[in-house]
Amino acid sequence: MKYKILNHLAAGDDGEIEITDYKGCGEEVGDFYRRAGFCKFERRGERLVGSFSTPDGRHFLCTVSKNKCRFEDENDCVKNIFERLCGGSFETPSLETVLSAFFTELIDDELERLYVIEHKISSLETSVLDGSISTFLHKMQPIRTELRRLHGYYTQLGECADKLTDSGIFGETQAFVTLFERCSRLAAQTQMLRDYSLQVSELYQAQVDLRLNGTMKTLTVVTSVFLPLSLITGWYGMNFANMPELTWRYGYPFVIVMAIAAAVCSILYIKRNKF
Repeated sequence: MKYKILNHLAAGDDGEIEITDYKGCGEEVGDFYRRAGFCKFERRGERLVGSFSTPDGRHFLCTVSKNKCRFEDENDCVKNIFERLCGGSFETPSLETVLSAFFTELIDDELERLYVIEHKISSLETSVLDGSISTFLHKMQPIRTELRRLHGYYTQLGECADKLTDSGIFGETQAFVTLFERCSRLAAQTQMLRDYSLQVSELYQAQVDLRLNGTMKTLTVVTSVFLPLSLITGWYGMNFANMPELTWRYGYPFVIVMAIAAAVCSILYIKRNKF
């Protein structure tokens, strides 16, 4: 196999991988590049032409044909991956095994990334249970956005592996089947974390509702205590001429005692019924 990594060549006999700068790519793949933001292969005659965008901001184009694969690289991301791969060894060196190893390298550290995200969600869950919910939304929203982006990335990369398997370009496709299965497992793990984040968000909403219910309960109790007092003041505020309490010597102290008694009775009733 021959690897053409920019100006560096390694001898081989059954395939070629070429990496060039994006500046030199043609208009056809340029259209793909301008739409980069996803991972996708499209059939163009006897070739597969694709654009790829990783969650960490790496972009490149890939054109696959019989015995040849060409990358249009940006910021040397493809070059760096192949330089790491060239330091390893392959049991059956072929275009498909090396190409599969390249795409596997893109997701090699993704389990660790998902573990870190799971730990963040778990920490937020603990904070919610402890009642610290003031900054929950500011912390959870970026996590859910990242999970949504990662889930789309793994799903799209798995579809690319599936297209490579069914392309008919390669004689042996088991490496791409393995890549598809790995992407599927990552997508499933990401979906599990999305469900977990949704459960924690629902727990947060339950805590918010609980606090709101507590506030409404307090307001209801205060209103219930002062409602009889409002009735008394409204009743004696009518100032009818024939109201004997208005001219009674002890009318004012009587109203005070009645107001206090009404408030105390209301409080005792609320406590007795555990409102």
